[in-house]
Amino acid sequence: KFVVFDRPNPVGHRLEGNILDLKYRSFVGYFPILQRYGLTIGELALYFNEVFEINCDLTVIPMVGYSYDKDYVAYDLPFIAPSPNIPTLDTAHIYLGTCIFEGTNMSEGRGTTRPFSMIGAPFIDADDLAAKVKALNTPGIKVRPVHFTPNMSKHEGKQCAGIEIFLRDKNIFEPVKFGYQLLDIIRKDYKEFEFRVPWTEGSNQMIDLLTGDNKLKTNVDLNLIFEGFKQDEKTFEQSIRRFKLYA
Repeated sequence: KFVVFDRPNPVGHRLEGNILDLKYRSFVGYFPILQRYGLTIGELALYFNEVFEINCDLTVIPMVGYSYDKDYVAYDLPFIAPSPNIPTLDTAHIYLGTCIFEGTNMSEGRGTTRPFSMIGAPFIDADDLAAKVKALNTPGIKVRPVHFTPNMSKHEGKQCAGIEIFLRDKNIFEPVKFGYQLLDIIRKDYKEFEFRVPWTEGSNQMIDLLTGDNKLKTNVDLNLIFEGFKQDEKTFEQSIRRFKLYA
């Protein structure tokens, strides 16, 4: 018997990203779903149990008064950090895009007070990177140049330069696409940029495991990747419809 007491999804119900290719299955991505899957944990349990044939004796206790078009903050619930490195609700939204930097030699801000909201490295020119990111005119965020010194993790004790990201409107921000665009800028402009090897044996690089395919690593045109997103988002949206519990 497995019981799930459902609860709100803090980052809402929009869909974004690609469906994981099982060739890149790992601890950080096990089932073929979108990077931003848009379900509550109860709905996800129902989906996993049937579609991936887990077939356990599952009961989901639904929420009362929950609505997909209602923002998480409207429920007046405290945000409980799922990790020390996702300390705020804003961080959770930005993390959807910047988590891919764990597969690189860039600091994703671990060891600072702004994990996943600051991206940098000792070899980055903060003003240059901030100007190029601002030129993207990404809806829903603001960025500024920043210098920081992580007290743990990558580049521990070294001064890093990069950008700090501020969420302004989560309803129009597309974090997964932004993360890909930011990585693409850095990869093209800084020769010191590198992808990291994974923590397990195998031929796949960490970035492949984080994104669920190898397109970002192999430098496929971002426009083609984003067209693939649209197809995967449509496919996934159709596959989850009957597992939705709320109006």
